[in-house]
Amino acid sequence: SATYQKIEGTMLDADATSSTYGKLVAFSQDKNLNLSNEQDNIFDISGAVPAMSQTATFAVKNNGNISFDCEIRICDLLVDNAKSADVALSNQMLIKIACGTSVKEFILSDCDKEDSMLVIEDIAPDAEKTFSISAIFLNSDDYVNQFDNSDAMGGNASFDITIIATQCY
Repeated sequence: SATYQKIEGTMLDADATSSTYGKLVAFSQDKNLNLSNEQDNIFDISGAVPAMSQTATFAVKNNGNISFDCEIRICDLLVDNAKSADVALSNQMLIKIACGTSVKEFILSDCDKEDSMLVIEDIAPDAEKTFSISAIFLNSDDYVNQFDNSDAMGGNASFDITIIATQCY
């Protein structure tokens, strides 16, 4: 089984009456949803600004009798290549998949590369492993980044999260 446990991070305060209106504010929301039935978006980053981030936490449980390895990957990236803002956004979003001390980091546009997945090995019967996926809008002011955040204004990108379990034998 796979459960979407919670989402947390930062978002723009859209409440015009708030003292933090237009600024990044922290948020956290428990979800506890069974992923096999879930159709809603996990990440919904609207009005992204540099350094905005969201982290979703998941749990995978082995309800069977045989251990399995679990592969976590981002797939089915949808970007309209005719829209430069969409392409720019996919090149400015950092994805981190983490389980314990194991972490995979990659730019969203590179999600189809073989090294852009995280493998969680040997989940024993009745055991549960927790992992997280973070989406971070990078800052063009960071000296290592060679892009302009303004190029991503109005951009859209969507993707799926895939969990593949393979029995160990």
